[in-house]
Amino acid sequence: MTPIHTTLLITGMVQGVGFRQEAKRRAQALHLTGYVVNQADKSVLIEIEGLEHDSQTFIEWCKTGTMLSQVRHVEIIEGAVKEYKEFIIVKDKSDLLSI
Repeated sequence: MTPIHTTLLITGMVQGVGFRQEAKRRAQALHLTGYVVNQADKSVLIEIEGLEHDSQTFIEWCKTGTMLSQVRHVEIIEGAVKEYKEFIIVKDKSDLLSI
């Protein structure tokens, strides 16, 4: 099966509630690669790559998030596969060079 690439922009109360850590745990459990990063506007940006079914499972989780988060909206954008090797939490732009 061919992997797909999906970019997710999640808005609401999604920073400071363990969203990135749980996203990483779930992405790795689903064998997805990519990254999650907090944005300056208090949203969370995620890029994932993997099988369509696994990606859909992850996207469904993003719509509710953690027990402490309050997801308002999830924007979903399909794109070209970038062949990420792992899933990481990005704290600095230089972290993107490692995946």
